[in-house]
Amino acid sequence: MKKFFRDSRTSLAMGVFLFFTVVAVLSMLAAEYQNLQTDDYEEILTECAPDGVLVYGADDSAPPLRFVDEDGVYKGVVVDYVGQLSLELGIEISAVPYKWDDAIRALKEGKTDLCDMFVNEERSKYFVFTDPIYTLRTVMVVRTGNDYNLTDIHSMRVATQKGDYANGYMETNYPDAELTYVHDVGEGLQLLMEGKVDGVIGDEPVVSYYAGELGISEQIGTIGTSLYEEPVCLALPKEKSKLVPVLNQAIKTINEKGQLEKIQQKWFGISTPLITTRSNATTANFLGIMVFAFACAILLVHLNNRSLRREVNKRTRELEARKNELQLIFDQMPEGVILTDEQGKLINGNYRFFGERLPGKSLVDGLPCSDFLQNFCGNQQCRGFCSDPSACIIADTLQKEKSVIKKVQMDNCIYEIRSVPASFSEKSTRHHAVLLMVRDITVDEASSQKLLQSSKMIAIGQLAGGMAHQIRNPLGIIRTQSFIIRNSHRDDKALNKSLDFVDDSVKRASEIIDNVMNFWRVSDDTLTEIRVRQLLESVVLLQEKDFSSAGIQVDIDCDASLLLVSSEDALKHILHNLAANSVDAMEHGGRLCLKAEKDGGFVALSVEDTGCGISEKNKNHLFNPFFTTKEPGKGTGLGLFIVYSEVEKLGGTIEVTSREGEGTTFLIRVPQGQV
Repeated sequence: MKKFFRDSRTSLAMGVFLFFTVVAVLSMLAAEYQNLQTDDYEEILTECAPDGVLVYGADDSAPPLRFVDEDGVYKGVVVDYVGQLSLELGIEISAVPYKWDDAIRALKEGKTDLCDMFVNEERSKYFVFTDPIYTLRTVMVVRTGNDYNLTDIHSMRVATQKGDYANGYMETNYPDAELTYVHDVGEGLQLLMEGKVDGVIGDEPVVSYYAGELGISEQIGTIGTSLYEEPVCLALPKEKSKLVPVLNQAIKTINEKGQLEKIQQKWFGISTPLITTRSNATTANFLGIMVFAFACAILLVHLNNRSLRREVNKRTRELEARKNELQLIFDQMPEGVILTDEQGKLINGNYRFFGERLPGKSLVDGLPCSDFLQNFCGNQQCRGFCSDPSACIIADTLQKEKSVIKKVQMDNCIYEIRSVPASFSEKSTRHHAVLLMVRDITVDEASSQKLLQSSKMIAIGQLAGGMAHQIRNPLGIIRTQSFIIRNSHRDDKALNKSLDFVDDSVKRASEIIDNVMNFWRVSDDTLTEIRVRQLLESVVLLQEKDFSSAGIQVDIDCDASLLLVSSEDALKHILHNLAANSVDAMEHGGRLCLKAEKDGGFVALSVEDTGCGISEKNKNHLFNPFFTTKEPGKGTGLGLFIVYSEVEKLGGTIEVTSREGEGTTFLIRVPQGQV
């Protein structure tokens, strides 16, 4: 009996040993198979993306799945998912927004490599598809109070996105329905609320998002629970079908990590994932592999060493992916960030911020300060530590060991650069560094200057009001005395003729005072009915001395009956600025024409001169704040910027045509309003 138990224990120990041996061998084989597969995948990625970039192109207006926000950034659930896919593949995937039908066309023409969509027979002619990445429900939305059912759809007017899967579904299942194509679901919902369509077809989360944005969630409902619920896959051109197994493996890994659920929680605030289709590992070959386990035992040591090497390579790629992920986040920051060492060499930076502002220059690790930061340092001879330390913000920061703030102007933009002393460790050595944060404050500065100029104008208006009151008193005395003298000497023709000149001069002086007061009084943006010709005449009268001294002939071309409802103060300011610029452009005299005419629902105002003209190069920067071609001290560069801003406030547009040596024409179109 004891022998039996002893033999049993020996057999059990041997069995346990064999079990763990088999498990170890199987694990090594599985790892080896995965590593070999990874090598194949890398070759496929290199073949299908020789430049190291895959392009994902999809709809630009299907929030929260994918959309372009107000800042011009392409984002959403699927865009984040593509970012995760990029990290898993270890290759850059660039996301490009399109209108939906343009996205389908771009994929067919090979301009893009990926797009997520429903699968149908028509699309299968051009594309191959991966495993599903998520499942999407499509609904038919109608206004509440309309008791529609699915049968009623045959006779309904339905708004649908052009190029969408729903188009084919409607043509197959509801061929009698009248389809209205729209750019996005939001446009369709607006048509629904205006009564121009009876229903809107769209993906459930997109419909919910737009309904919330438009504030109509309580005013709409669905017909039934849904029209269809289908899995969504990544589509690729057929010539890149080799990528499908690579993408499927990455999709499987993302799903196993639960990344889609985390992305959805970010956008929806819920834990239920969009994806409902998951891959399940099969064990069909397990027993067969066990049969060969003992034969493979002799390979254990070799495979173990090889596996370790593979693991090192895998971790290296993961670290590189994490670095790319951090750089991606870094580049999305709205401010420019640069980290330099104490010699002024770049360690890292926000490449996108500086690349957009300095086209043709790249921000590369280790690039010397002199090649990139000299504009920010304020010293064109900067070589890390400048000969004048106070001129270099990097040296200044290290010397003072505290934050330094400077403002610099470059290419008609104003930047605030803030430096912060920092340090980092490398191989147990402590290194000093400087973190530079660059912010574009052009608009802030322009607004401040505009506010200052408005304050000055208010002060001038108050001064003009006081002067006008003081001048009107003696004018009134002159007018009264003229009247008395005229009554006392009615028969003296020579005297009465002289008094006529006096009365005309008094009248003219009063008109000038009225025009000055009308121009400088504080604007309250009140819309009033304006006689356009009188407006033009008042501008000419106010600047008559400037025109006369410059030898400029002024013509007014405007029908006396033309009316306009707008802000008179804003229009006077606009025309005054443009006329003043024309005077500066005609140093040797010329002709200035102020013209106004009705143009549909607008009034077109033009200021045309025969001055020196504007070069094509300067024309592109004409309305930028602080841009001026005048000598220092003779112009702030804000005149045309303010004109542009005022025209926009009036809901109008401004255009400029010019040829050097021939003259310039500014054309302003403002809504005529209800007259």
